Amino acid sequence: MSQKLRDQLLRLGEKFILAPRSAYGCLVRVVRDVRLCVRAHRQILAVATTGMARNIEIKARIPGLDAIRAKALSMASEPSETLQQTDTFFAVPEGRLKVREFSDGTGELISYHRPNTLGPKQSVYTRYACQNAKALCETLSRVLPVRGAVVKRREVFLVGQTRVHLDEVEGLGPFVELEVILGDGEPPEHGERVARELLHALDIPETSLIAEAYIDLLERRTTDDRASIPQ
Repeated sequence: MSQKLRDQLLRLGEKFILAPRSAYGCLVRVVRDVRLCVRAHRQILAVATTGMARNIEIKARIPGLDAIRAKALSMASEPSETLQQTDTFFAVPEGRLKVREFSDGTGELISYHRPNTLGPKQSVYTRYACQNAKALCETLSRVLPVRGAVVKRREVFLVGQTRVHLDEVEGLGPFVELEVILGDGEPPEHGERVARELLHALDIPETSLIAEAYIDLLERRTTDDRASIPQ
């Protein structure tokens, strides 16, 4: 994140924190989350993975969720959890920055770095919980361009050290995403092996794998739709 962008965010935070409580008090916690995210995003892009949360991710586009749901259920260590999520992405020079809103209005500020490559890839990330995701989005949008939003229904299964996500994404359809949680000092190669073994166990062909994030696919679809409109 550029020095200019960091300064803008921090000045905005000071404005809210120093303002009268009646006008801005409800946003003090939100702004503190923004300040924390500025620091976290800088750390992710400036240092190696030491001390940061890491996982190995792999994503595939699938024709339907039922068959994979049955397999995941038979392997999972506990019942699945279903979540409604809205991820609002902001344009940043490097990495990715998003606010994830849950159905109760709470959310997370997530800063992460992950390459767009086919197959298993490492994601390095930091997450901060926030009480008011909409207010946080509004605050960030004052200084950062909004790329777009990803709205999805996510069913989560825990299989060993892997989170299996069955996603129904608005405007895109069904997907499966595997996140192998890496422990401290655990090499990425171990997570890549676990991801490939689970991919095989779920009968997901390599030809179904995609490299991009959901926001990238939505942006590309929008561009293609505009290109198809007769001039």
